[in-house]
Amino acid sequence: MARKRRLPFDCFTCGKCFKNAQAVRGHRRHCRYPRLKREAEAQAAAQPGTATRVGKRPGPLSQEAKLLTLDTWEGLEELQRTARHFRTVASSMAAMNVEREFERAKEWAEIYQVLDDCRRDFDPMLPSFRLDRGVLFGIYDIICHLNARWIQQRVCSFFRPAQEPDGLDEETRTMLREEEAEFSRLIDQLKRLIVAAP
Repeated sequence: MARKRRLPFDCFTCGKCFKNAQAVRGHRRHCRYPRLKREAEAQAAAQPGTATRVGKRPGPLSQEAKLLTLDTWEGLEELQRTARHFRTVASSMAAMNVEREFERAKEWAEIYQVLDDCRRDFDPMLPSFRLDRGVLFGIYDIICHLNARWIQQRVCSFFRPAQEPDGLDEETRTMLREEEAEFSRLIDQLKRLIVAAP
């Protein structure tokens, strides 16, 4: 059976795919995710007592937990978008028969699929803000393991022992530290959501 061709245009906030840019623009006016974030932020601003607590874990229905849920979803979305970019680059290089790019393209495709599965599991919790501790822990465990795979693939992409003593220049090290920090931030958000889940 022939695989269905992926539509070329997608919404940056929810990931739905469309045939053309005009359809994306029309969808963005009605996309629920930016509206949910605005509503949660407005409610948090209206209730400063719950929004400005410091040093406490958020409760299951608190405004802080709702904002944390949206921030976590955005973090997953950002990682998935980045993985899609790396998958596309590696696939293009593999199509040109560049050495070792077939394995790298396969690895990035698997990483992208894992992030897509995590987002699919996370999505049902978002509209009603009903947190499922079991699902959250599963996503947390997957992201913790994915972190090492991600960094390993990124290091392999930039490893050039002829140019630098350890194969990485300073700009690459800075970029890898930023990606590591992004993973750490997402893992911390997932930990806090697991504790906040009823």
